[in-house]
Amino acid sequence: MNNQNENIIGQQIQQKDSSYSLMYAMILGIRVSLSSFYSENNYFQIQNLKEENFLKIVKFWMPNQGGDKTPPHDCSNFNFNDYSPAVFSNLRLFSGYHPIDYLMSLTENYSMSRIGTPGKSGSLFYFSRDGKFILKTITTSEMKFLRAILKSYYEYISKEPDTLLNKFLGIHQIKISHKRKFNVVVLENIIPIGWEITEKYDLKGSTVGRQTNEEKKKKKGVTLKDLDFQRSISFGPQKATRFLSQIEKDVKFLSQLSIMDYSLLFIKKKKLEYKPDEKKKDKDYKSDKKYKSEEKKKLEEKKKLEEKKKLEYDEKKKDKDYKSDKKYKSEEKKKLEEKKKLEEKKKLEEKKKLEEKKELEEKKKSDKKKELEYDEKKPEKYKSDKKYKSEEKKKLEEKNKSEEKKKSEYDEKKSDKKYKSDKKYKSEEKKKLEEKKELDKKKELEEKKKLKKKKRNQIKRMK
Repeated sequence: MNNQNENIIGQQIQQKDSSYSLMYAMILGIRVSLSSFYSENNYFQIQNLKEENFLKIVKFWMPNQGGDKTPPHDCSNFNFNDYSPAVFSNLRLFSGYHPIDYLMSLTENYSMSRIGTPGKSGSLFYFSRDGKFILKTITTSEMKFLRAILKSYYEYISKEPDTLLNKFLGIHQIKISHKRKFNVVVLENIIPIGWEITEKYDLKGSTVGRQTNEEKKKKKGVTLKDLDFQRSISFGPQKATRFLSQIEKDVKFLSQLSIMDYSLLFIKKKKLEYKPDEKKKDKDYKSDKKYKSEEKKKLEEKKKLEEKKKLEYDEKKKDKDYKSDKKYKSEEKKKLEEKKKLEEKKKLEEKKKLEEKKELEEKKKSDKKKELEYDEKKPEKYKSDKKYKSEEKKKLEEKNKSEEKKKSEYDEKKSDKKYKSDKKYKSEEKKKLEEKKELDKKKELEEKKKLKKKKRNQIKRMK
């Protein structure tokens, strides 16, 4: 365990670590492949499998600039292969893993931890951020063998939900440019977070070389062997029968596949006990009901104490002798200071508001000033400006709209006989006639100007 954080198994992978690019490629590849698969298939439906599903390989090219189906990323270009996605989707559903929870556990925050090789295989072991899943690197021959027995394994798991065999939940391959291929298998982690392993045994049913030396036994988290298992296990009669029966079935299945290198992992565990300071820091503990109830109790006790002090203080205040007491005076002084502070705070807030108001007003004034400057520019040269033309166009459109609106209102009013006899109506009619006359005059003047211009141009041409 990493001493810094009890929730992380092993050492958390940092960006500077040599294994970071492999971890990132694994997470991104799994995210893209699962998203692609579930976009075409139902999340919760057991797939009807054919022979081709066990042999299927879905390939993804992951360039760092991104592609049609892949996002951009900071790592080198890499290839990602997803093997038998429909088969493993069913196996995950058999094991009770919700597709979205599985995706989030493996790929959220692009974070994983790793431990050194615990066995002789030289495999790398990565753990999902919540510790539910293990990602183990395997050799090419191991991957080929696992794919060869996949159909038999699938049929056995679907019939035997209580099997003690490892739960394989995915097979993937990553090839990062200029590096070797990495074959990865996703496994269920049987050791949950929040538990401390007190004893661990790897039992093969053999006595040859199956004892741990005394020096290794002293180390924390050591895996013991068959001859170290000097103890008995007590089950109830029904559990014992089920346990032995299941072991017999699992062994028979492995022998049918000609597999003989297997072992039973026996673990003794206990719930982690937190110290008061560690409780506060641990995220899992914070979500625990016990922690929440403890926090609630503390808050209630705190409130009760405060209320008690307040009542005592109010009673003391009534007492004349107490008023002359130094403690009372200091308390009163404190209250006055607090009151002053509050008032100062309010004043500062009001001052801020006033300043903001002033700034707004100044802004409005500057905007108006700009508008006036702009209007002054309008005659002569400025009229050729695009901005001016667009503004003029907008104003004309608005004017036309308002005139149309007035006209429609006026037409409605005209139909009303009573309105026609009204003084207001007559004055409006008069105004309209005057406006019409003015417009006609303007038009005549403009036409005259145009004619004059035309004549001048003709004279210039003649010359």
